[in-house]
Amino acid sequence: MEGAYWITGSVLVGLAGVLTYLYFAVRPVLPYLYVNTMLQSRSGKFLTKSKITTLVESKNLTEFVNGLTDTFYQVDGSDLEDIHEAFTHRYVSLLTDIKNNTPKEFTELINTYALLAEGSVIRYLYRSKFLGKPINSSYVYAIGVLTQKQLSSMQSANDFAEFKALFSPTIYRKIMLREHNSVEDFEHSMDEFISDEIQTRLKKLKIADKNLIRDLFKMILDQHNIMASFQSIVRGAPVHLLDGGFVSKQKLKSADSVDAIQAAVENTLYAPAFAQAKIAYAETARSAYFEIALERLIIDIAQKEVLSKPQGAFSIFVHMLRAKQDKQNVQVISKGIEAQLTKTKIEEMIV
Repeated sequence: MEGAYWITGSVLVGLAGVLTYLYFAVRPVLPYLYVNTMLQSRSGKFLTKSKITTLVESKNLTEFVNGLTDTFYQVDGSDLEDIHEAFTHRYVSLLTDIKNNTPKEFTELINTYALLAEGSVIRYLYRSKFLGKPINSSYVYAIGVLTQKQLSSMQSANDFAEFKALFSPTIYRKIMLREHNSVEDFEHSMDEFISDEIQTRLKKLKIADKNLIRDLFKMILDQHNIMASFQSIVRGAPVHLLDGGFVSKQKLKSADSVDAIQAAVENTLYAPAFAQAKIAYAETARSAYFEIALERLIIDIAQKEVLSKPQGAFSIFVHMLRAKQDKQNVQVISKGIEAQLTKTKIEEMIV
């Protein structure tokens, strides 16, 4: 009898140990289970390779829009502006859904990631106002700290001084107070600010998978620096690079040719993609091939890594990257169809 009690007690202790282990093993993903389930239920509605092929083969924008009816990105209207506005709305609503259903720590990550998109919106507004060019509202959307009301006021500002003054109550106030001699000077200030903000926020990040997420941000910074180095060579202008990437900033800064940039990324994860893009560039002289190759690489790496992290914070972050990828691809495909580009030409520009 005593032996039976001993065996029962041992089993219970063992079971308690197993349950304790399982609890601590799954605890990091528990706060993200609902959002991951929500996103996985929608994953079939994202743009698959076969769906992209079908969209590329559309004869016109009406056929293109009809091809989206069974996806997450249904569109009302068939002109280019309607399509881009609808996709922007879907993209922002997805980030909002994630933000509203995840812990505060992950909300901070989304806000950090949103800085990249919001920075693009501000650059576009600044360039348009500085040069006195008309503003396309489909490129102006609230995704970060700026509300749609603030953006609308900035868009309708009577002059450049009023436009800059509207940033006074925002985190961008100090940038707008500086005197910039050109749009490029402003964009450099903006890039530096965003880079510093990202570095500061990532250091404070307290979520599971933070190292994987930090590595993805480093790749995004590398992509920026490689393209900035390339553009400085093309324009013959000084290069402004950001801190925090994997690739040597000094090597990229001193690069004076495409071959020199290739040497800078030699023995890095970017080397094969850059070499492949260089072949296409030699035929067309289009720098977009480099940007697309790097974008594809980052997405591929993220999707491979997520196979071992299907339920945590990293999985949600990869879904965010995929949504951004869909948004970019729809813009490329719809513009290509309107411009009557060949299927091959459009496919070359897809991320």
